[in-house]
Amino acid sequence: MPLNLDAALQTFIAEARELLQEMEQALLRLEGEPGDGQAMDAVFRAAHTIKGSAGLFGLDALVSFAHVVEDLLDRLRGGSLSVNRERIALMLACNDHLGTLLEQVAVRRNAPTEAMQATETELRERLLASGAGSASAAAATAAAPASPSAERLWHVSARFGQDTFRHGMDPLSFLRYLDSLGERQALLIDDHAIATAQEFDPETCLLGFHLRLRADCEASVLRDAFAFVEEESDIAIFDLASQANEFNQWLSQWPAERAQWLSEGLGEVVVQQAPPAPASPSADAQEAAEPAAAAKPAAAPVAAGSDSRQAWVRVRADKLETLINLAGELVTAGAGARLLAEQSADEPLIEASTAISNLVEAVLESTLAMRMVPIGETFNRFHRTVRDVSQALGKDIELVVSGGDTELDKALVEQLSDPLMHLLRNAMDHGIEAPEQRLAAGKPARGRLQLNAFHDAGNIVVELSDDGAGLNRERILAKARERGLVGASEPADRELLALIFEPGFSTAASVTNLSGRGVGMDVVKRNITGLRGHIELLSPPGQGTTVRIRLPLTLAMIDGLLVEAAGSSYVLPLGMVRECMEIRPEQRQQVRAKGHVDLRGEVLPVVFLRDHFGLQGCAPKRENIVVIQAQGIKAGLVVDDLLGEYQTVIKPLGPMFSGVKGISGSSVLGSGVVALILDAPALLKDLIERGSTLAHSPSLYSLSA
Repeated sequence: MPLNLDAALQTFIAEARELLQEMEQALLRLEGEPGDGQAMDAVFRAAHTIKGSAGLFGLDALVSFAHVVEDLLDRLRGGSLSVNRERIALMLACNDHLGTLLEQVAVRRNAPTEAMQATETELRERLLASGAGSASAAAATAAAPASPSAERLWHVSARFGQDTFRHGMDPLSFLRYLDSLGERQALLIDDHAIATAQEFDPETCLLGFHLRLRADCEASVLRDAFAFVEEESDIAIFDLASQANEFNQWLSQWPAERAQWLSEGLGEVVVQQAPPAPASPSADAQEAAEPAAAAKPAAAPVAAGSDSRQAWVRVRADKLETLINLAGELVTAGAGARLLAEQSADEPLIEASTAISNLVEAVLESTLAMRMVPIGETFNRFHRTVRDVSQALGKDIELVVSGGDTELDKALVEQLSDPLMHLLRNAMDHGIEAPEQRLAAGKPARGRLQLNAFHDAGNIVVELSDDGAGLNRERILAKARERGLVGASEPADRELLALIFEPGFSTAASVTNLSGRGVGMDVVKRNITGLRGHIELLSPPGQGTTVRIRLPLTLAMIDGLLVEAAGSSYVLPLGMVRECMEIRPEQRQQVRAKGHVDLRGEVLPVVFLRDHFGLQGCAPKRENIVVIQAQGIKAGLVVDDLLGEYQTVIKPLGPMFSGVKGISGSSVLGSGVVALILDAPALLKDLIERGSTLAHSPSLYSLSA
């Protein structure tokens, strides 16, 4: 029966990509700290695991190149070769080529391209040349025959799970790979579980094997061979020289007939007795020594169950997305059921529907938490970019990452990577000066980029800062007037810096491979806006530039405050709501005329939601102010009624409404009514641009300036 290796192969590709990323990060650490033994071990382990797993799938090109890389890494780890910048650069290039070979597998293309062949030939020559410069002692060691004492006799038992075939794995591939590690001494095929012909199921794996292998390798190497089946299989590995007692104890748990079959087929393992200890000078000393000997832990057999990777389960993104959508629909349906229960005034029914709604909301929150990942995983990928680009520009730039443990929706993280990459390149090319210019300005020669992430009012803020010269306002203004974007009067500082995001706008004196063509910043803004986010620039003259991106935590749902104005329902993100207060009837005209209220001695600008959206209908007798705070700015929204907290499942707006300012999405209430989700930061900025009373408020001066 032909095996379907697609599922297992996709798992290998996903894990290999992660290993290559880990390998790159470890190499970058080694470049700064050549003596970091843990980083070197991580690099070697990643290359070795990729080679071994690729061998299980018969990916010869990947195995062949990884083997050459592993050989040089082994010399670096052993100390026969030194770690320097040239060898780190070579290993980074090899890491890139391994990634290229892996993507070749991912797109199911067997034959490498001419460019790939040329790259591999060059890298192989550089690897051989780099290894040839080792010390004479290392060369002598390499030329000498392998010492027989370095090899160990291993016992490996593998009883595969019944779904091994269904998961696309072939037990024979594990045997072939183990044979490549050493010399097979004996082999028994375990077929005792195979049923009669009438009950036989060709899709159920009932096989296993037991072998003796003489090999010069560590137990972890053998264990890694079973990485793709360890969760469902029974794997046992013993070093028969040092773990004979453990092996015999493991074998004693078998039925006597089966244990005899294994011993006769592979040969009995003799426990080597330790030489007798010298006579103790006294009985007391002998008694004192015995507990110490007993306290010494025995070497445990290497079993797959001890691996922490069993705690992880890979789930396809589309399946998780379907689950989130279904949970969101459950929230809406639960809200509808609770509304009907309340209308029926049936207390037991109300209580039951409320309990169900709470459970459904908890399920949705737990499901969304599965998609939350630390943004630091994305930040760390930029260390390689900063290294390569700064060297290409002849600059010395370091990247400092903070707030990497801040969690964000994986869908947002993936779409944020490209905008951040462009902003990083821009900052290195235009923001940070050359070393000689920095020294002349009294700055350190090394430039500094900082990526930071933190939570703020139910959102996540990502900041990219550089310590360069800052944006040249005169050049921006001249370019804007040249293109007719501004008139004779000078715009406000915020509006001037925002021109950077206009299509085709560039103040670069020359075009480089990185930037200067006026393409990119408008795309960055469009991508951030598409994620329901906002982007702004802060650039004090001569003090560098900070790009601040504000994003929602997730694209799926928010906790909101449901309000009503002129019969229409709106949702405010609850993280931005500070308090609610009522406007007394006698205060209404005064508040409308002044455009602000006195909030415990603080001037609070207010906006009537009816007026802003041009809603028709008679004003209610009572109105309420929702005090919101966004980007450190506080204001009040006047609404007709407060309907309470509401867990909002976000539905995107159609293309027709994508340009509406102050609205970020919609939600379907339990009654079937559509509620619009208010985008508070965009709403405040829009009001300022319109020249409303908010723009003259001292509390909003920093936002409008």
